[in-house]
Amino acid sequence: MHPRRSQIDLVSLFVGVQVPLFVADVERYQKRLFEASMNGPTPDVPIQDIFALYRRMKTLMGMYTAFCPR
Repeated sequence: MHPRRSQIDLVSLFVGVQVPLFVADVERYQKRLFEASMNGPTPDVPIQDIFALYRRMKTLMGMYTAFCPR
């Protein structure tokens, strides 16, 4: 008989580490991103990019909740 091998869930491991780091980065730059989207007639960061970032973060948080239940 072969000894039972434990399996590592790489997706959960990756999501559990990277998503909190990414969220922390976005929170750290939140004010700068918002200000860059509001400067003048041609902003450095288009407001639609801010909304796209929000939607993607929401998706990542959903993945975090699914793969890393507490």
